[in-house]
Amino acid sequence: WPAMWDTCFQAKVATLADVKLAKRDLRLFLSDRWQTETGHVPNVEWSLEGETPPLFAWAAWQVYETDGEISFLEELFPRLEMHYGFVRKAYDRDRDNLHTGGFMGMDNIPRPGPPDEEQADLSGWVAFFARDMAQIAAEIGQAQRVGFYQDEYDRIVTEINAQLWDPETGFYYDRNGSGFLLEKSYAGLIPFIAGAPDAAQTERILAYLTNPAEFWTSYGVRSLSAGSAIYEPGHSETGWKNSNWRGPIWLPINYLLVQRLKETHPDLADQLREALIANVEAQWQATGRFWEYYHAETGQGLGA
Repeated sequence: WPAMWDTCFQAKVATLADVKLAKRDLRLFLSDRWQTETGHVPNVEWSLEGETPPLFAWAAWQVYETDGEISFLEELFPRLEMHYGFVRKAYDRDRDNLHTGGFMGMDNIPRPGPPDEEQADLSGWVAFFARDMAQIAAEIGQAQRVGFYQDEYDRIVTEINAQLWDPETGFYYDRNGSGFLLEKSYAGLIPFIAGAPDAAQTERILAYLTNPAEFWTSYGVRSLSAGSAIYEPGHSETGWKNSNWRGPIWLPINYLLVQRLKETHPDLADQLREALIANVEAQWQATGRFWEYYHAETGQGLGA
């Protein structure tokens, strides 16, 4: 039951024990045994036409950093280019450099729905993809492709800031033809992870991120602001018992937040890292398990 962004995060984890395993998995899913001629990498476990965030370029770079085998990047780069081309064509249907693609791995995250839905997280993920493609292209000496992907990144970020940033509340949101969906969630934090905000915007985002009444907890960063009327910190009571993105703490997003904060606010990155590790360790000692997500008020491990 693969889900492609899970596979990407698992490849990063696998580098701690077996970098060959990490490479094998990425090679498999980016090969003609799995990736289609269109560049699509089929997922999710319930439907091969479902989609999750396109993180293969990030994963490839994370694996590459482990042993510096440049031939691995050179081998994957053409398949990553195919995937990037598919993502841009499939998710940006109106060609405005903003993107939409369903729940994108966050099953019950609030979404505005049609008409003309544009997603802050998917738009941020695609910028993130372009950023990593530029980095890989530079590493393998593909100077022309560096310029292409940097231009792509700049265009997407420009539109994220022009259309998905609300200057009144100081946060990124999904929107549709009726306007912003004013729910502060992980969806609005992904553009921050992708490096979209300027310094002033970053400070406004961090005011929410570090506020215990919004995102911050002793155990990590919530998936939905505690101030939301639909906030549920643990198992959901609204029909999503196995996978709740309306409050609980999800480690992969928190991990990317730590990576980003290392670049902008190292002390805060250290604080978040220590909180996450302490809770995961406590829950491991209590249950013998690593959990899919964690209760935002108690730290209890939940889900798979």
